[in-house]
Amino acid sequence: MLFFADSGGGSGSGVKFALLRYRRDQPLYDLLPEIELSNQSDHALWDIPSVSPMPLLVTADFLWERPEGHYGRHFYSYVPI
Repeated sequence: MLFFADSGGGSGSGVKFALLRYRRDQPLYDLLPEIELSNQSDHALWDIPSVSPMPLLVTADFLWERPEGHYGRHFYSYVPI
């Protein structure tokens, strides 16, 4: 089960993701590495059967560089998990 939780803040927020595995008589186990995105990030589930029979979690995070400001245009990078 893909699970995510939002946390709010003054000028931003965060989203933490977990892919939880259930086993009888055992605690839930997170199969993903730590994934935490900000309110300036994006995520999506893509269906690409030629790559994987399961949906792919795709994330993009911002690159904070000059002359970017808090409310200005942002550039993103792709980081494979």
